[in-house]
Amino acid sequence: VITRVELPADPRVAPPVEQTTYICAAEVQVNCNASNAMVQLHGTKDRDLVTYDEIPPLVVHAVLAVEDRDFFEHDGVDPAGIARAALSDIRGEGVRQGGSTITQQYVKQTYLNSEQTVNRKIKEAVMAVKLEQQLGKEEILTRYLNTIYFGRGAYGVQAASRAWFGHDLAAIEPGEAGIRADPDVPVR
Repeated sequence: VITRVELPADPRVAPPVEQTTYICAAEVQVNCNASNAMVQLHGTKDRDLVTYDEIPPLVVHAVLAVEDRDFFEHDGVDPAGIARAALSDIRGEGVRQGGSTITQQYVKQTYLNSEQTVNRKIKEAVMAVKLEQQLGKEEILTRYLNTIYFGRGAYGVQAASRAWFGHDLAAIEPGEAGIRADPDVPVR
């Protein structure tokens, strides 16, 4: 099955994702960004890409704690996580559990859609394994953190930090990193 399912495009040469453009005054020769721009332009998505090295470790730890605590140990699919989620759902323990890994979530939002079918879940799992064979964990996590929606029109961790906390990701504090932004929950 793994050899028959193709990734739609090599993610290393895929077209760039939409991101925010900054326009600075002529005296700003280097590093035009949100803090020194005269104007910010973004189409349908407010996104500012960051590298893995620009993501504070506390953000990485917070995301992994919530989304996929075994991310650096599995090969794209976490059978124990799937079993744990299924058991919790069968028992009816309130909130439905997710068994998808970060890699599976990235595959779903980048290559597939959100339809709730067994066929899509199988394809997602196979593609996650293939992606993990092609890219390193840090690259997958970086791409995931640059593409997910955090609410308030913000896609990716950098735009989310600005939208929710009013500052760049580099200035994120432990209490902020631990907040799971939900667009349906008002900020207090």
